[in-house]
Amino acid sequence: MQEATDILIVGAGPTGLTLALELAKHGASFRIVEKEPERHSTSRAIVVQPRTQELLDRHTDFREEMMAKSSAIRGVRWHLSKTRRTYGDLTDTGLVGTNFPSIVTFSQVEMEGFLESSLGKVTAPGGGGGRYVVERGVEATAIVQDPDGVTVTLSKAPSPGEDGSGASPALQTVRCRYVVGCDGAHSAVRKAATSIRYDGGTYQHDFILCDATLVGGSLKKGDIEVGLGDRFVLIMPLAAADGDVVRMACARDRGPGFERHVPPTLAEFQTLLDETYGDPGTLSDPTWLTTFRLHWRCASRYREGRLFVAGDAAHIHSPLGGQGMNTGIQDAINLAWKLAAATTTTTSAVADALLDTYDEERRPVGENLIRTTDRMFRLVTVRSPVVVWLRRLLLPWVRLVALCTRARRRRFFTFVSQFGVHYRASSSSSSGIVATACGFRGPVRGGDRLPDGPLVGWASASASAAAVEGGGRRDSGVALPRDATTLQRLLGGTTHHLLLFSAAAAAAASPRDLALAAAEVAGARSDVVALAIFYGSDGDGGNDNGNGNDDDDDDDVFKTETPGRPIGSTFRDVGGSLHALYGFSKRPGYVLCRPDGYAAHVGHLSDLGELVSFLKASNMFVH
Repeated sequence: MQEATDILIVGAGPTGLTLALELAKHGASFRIVEKEPERHSTSRAIVVQPRTQELLDRHTDFREEMMAKSSAIRGVRWHLSKTRRTYGDLTDTGLVGTNFPSIVTFSQVEMEGFLESSLGKVTAPGGGGGRYVVERGVEATAIVQDPDGVTVTLSKAPSPGEDGSGASPALQTVRCRYVVGCDGAHSAVRKAATSIRYDGGTYQHDFILCDATLVGGSLKKGDIEVGLGDRFVLIMPLAAADGDVVRMACARDRGPGFERHVPPTLAEFQTLLDETYGDPGTLSDPTWLTTFRLHWRCASRYREGRLFVAGDAAHIHSPLGGQGMNTGIQDAINLAWKLAAATTTTTSAVADALLDTYDEERRPVGENLIRTTDRMFRLVTVRSPVVVWLRRLLLPWVRLVALCTRARRRRFFTFVSQFGVHYRASSSSSSGIVATACGFRGPVRGGDRLPDGPLVGWASASASAAAVEGGGRRDSGVALPRDATTLQRLLGGTTHHLLLFSAAAAAAASPRDLALAAAEVAGARSDVVALAIFYGSDGDGGNDNGNGNDDDDDDDVFKTETPGRPIGSTFRDVGGSLHALYGFSKRPGYVLCRPDGYAAHVGHLSDLGELVSFLKASNMFVH
């Protein structure tokens, strides 16, 4: 019998699980299958960038559950020889607008466990209290798309106790509207999309990797140690629970008797450690010893018709910089809300225009990542005596120029942390999902990441409940009057939000001004949740509308004097930090926020007519 689902996710690594979790929050109809019968037990990817931390914390307990298990990266020390080294501090980056200022490490095993556990907590639609589950031991063996959908043949291997030996796998045919390949570098989904090339190549080096305990010696816990003497040797902290656990990786010599697939030994790593670092300590208790080769490839397109690729199925590259897993997770977050919206419409042209923006926005990110990591990787791994000499000579000066001031550290860290990823180029496409008001020159434009910051909220019980449904969390402070939350957590829902900033002092918009603005926008799109943010000076208690004073004359203005729907909730920006980050300290403004944590439209309140026109024409809304 042929079964049906709107979306089939193939692959349950971090990318596939993130996509499943995001779709589950939208109440979408989907299945997620994984050909491996169990999750991997080895650590694999270990770096979690601040932008990924921030996005995962929107509607999960990421901070509470995962940060205690992580190890924060404090800095990078480059060892030019056993006695010459230079250091880059990553604890004072000058970065503002986030609650996640540090790069952290924990294993991919823990990341997948967290994502799958979070997915299992979401109730599936349709009643009955069902939960989403990963279907393991299930492989997509045939994928055929046509103008109306995709037919996928799934093969499920029998369990060892079911059959006796030699039993045939069970086959099932599934009819889907869309299929997303999160199934790695050898993606079956990408191969089924015959027009998608996977261009790139393979690095000439063979690499070895070890996860083990490192005790004694003078290497600092919490720092990345990069050996750049005669060869590239990398050491990274791995576990917070035991600060002595590290990952060590380096290129392997192809000397006499070299065999590519022979696993390395702990003694081999200890020798490399002693040759590279002064007083490095002793390795013991390895949990993973392996060999691998590295590739750089990027899909020529991320979408072909009803087939999509994400994560390693779309891009693979050097692990230098710890970008890979993070980029895949962010691929999934970009795609999820668009797929969920597309499944709610019968207008295929509008859905296609929205889905095309996944490739428009994410493929340039993958291509840029491959270019930058490739350049850095070739620089640090080349073993030419001339290049090694130049590297030793110039690196201290490069480090000094790049990291000598707080402003330069902030620019460097903005790139590495992935806070600098933006989709401004989408404004030039025909998709119509990103724009900036004409003449607006503020620090945040359409397509930019939404800076985070603290807010103090006032709301009635009913308004608080509405805010929770629209993206707030009951444990975040939204549901209680005069409690604190953060902007990112307020925006962690499944809808678009309209932020209305009052500005400060004489230029401030009144509660009535913001209420009328919310009503005007609601006239164009009733499904946008409006949040009013009032400027409040330090120590200012404010009234129940966040007005920055103790005057209660405007109580309930949003509900009683507004022709449209009331503003969902009101908040006070104590000290005006968010107003400054968004450029609205001196003039009232607005930001239309996408479900993936990026700005869709930005402008001053006087530009609201442009936003209304944008909403009426935009392909973001595909009902």
